[in-house]
Amino acid sequence: MRSLAERVLFLDPSVEHLSGFRNEIRKFLAEEGSSILRNRIIFCMDELVSNIIEHGNLNSRKQKIEIRLLSFPTFWKMVIVDDALAFDPNHAIGPTLESLYDSGAEGGFGLSALKKLTRLYYKRISLENKNQVTLFFRKGNHE
Repeated sequence: MRSLAERVLFLDPSVEHLSGFRNEIRKFLAEEGSSILRNRIIFCMDELVSNIIEHGNLNSRKQKIEIRLLSFPTFWKMVIVDDALAFDPNHAIGPTLESLYDSGAEGGFGLSALKKLTRLYYKRISLENKNQVTLFFRKGNHE
């Protein structure tokens, strides 16, 4: 299936670039879908990219995070590829938001929220020593 639109971004791995990254996603999504869905997509993408920057142990600013945004008639597909440490977010998503809150945990809320908002697939690209995370968001009214 061919996408209706595609945009590829290469992000420097620093928090200073997150604002521009969010704006690029907003431009790509334009006015398609509800504002709630657009905000959820931005939250999910921001959470994953922030975790890569904060915890991925990227050794150099030369290493870019590749983000591929694709629009299909009934869904969006977002693909993030990075050179960070191997990390499958599906294995990190364990406890519920309630149990995290009750335990007084300081982290894990973002990844737990992702599980509720999107389908997330992880693949380790061994030959290139890269991570690939793919998210799918169904278009439609989510108000």
